[in-house]
Amino acid sequence: MGESDIAVRPATTRDAAGIARVHVDSWRFAYRGLLPQAVLDDLSVERRTEFWQHAITHPLPHALTLVAVRGDQVIGFCNCGPALAADTPDHIGEVATIYVDPALIRQGVGRRLMDAALDHLAREGFTDAELWVLEHNTIGRRFYEGYGWTRSGRTKVEAIHGASVTEVGYHLHIADRHPV
Repeated sequence: MGESDIAVRPATTRDAAGIARVHVDSWRFAYRGLLPQAVLDDLSVERRTEFWQHAITHPLPHALTLVAVRGDQVIGFCNCGPALAADTPDHIGEVATIYVDPALIRQGVGRRLMDAALDHLAREGFTDAELWVLEHNTIGRRFYEGYGWTRSGRTKVEAIHGASVTEVGYHLHIADRHPV
């Protein structure tokens, strides 16, 4: 697969099932050993499809869900918009989710999605971006750091499907990004 056969565009409701498949497959791949196996086993493409249909048709203001596709197949997705934490300054946007089909990681799909997400945030007037990643998610952290994100020094404890996890914050000044 070459990068030239990948398109990145805004998601439509027709993409919801493909997004859900990538979402579930990515969680089962990246979070094995980081979340309880029962949580991963209980993930449902059908429930995720309903979630993404709603998120796509009822986005938050200034938010956007993007998909990376090869032909008609969703191979990755990203959701970005205003930062969700109430104490975040208005100039900071957030990359809330970014996942790529596990069979296609390290092939440029994530970078293309990140580029498009940051372009969207910049168009919406955000000068900086943040994201949160599971503390022990080495795959994700390696990708973000390779792209140019730096640790913000912030951490938070979240409940994800009943499991308590620590997330670390990352920051990027959008104009200074240096994708690899």
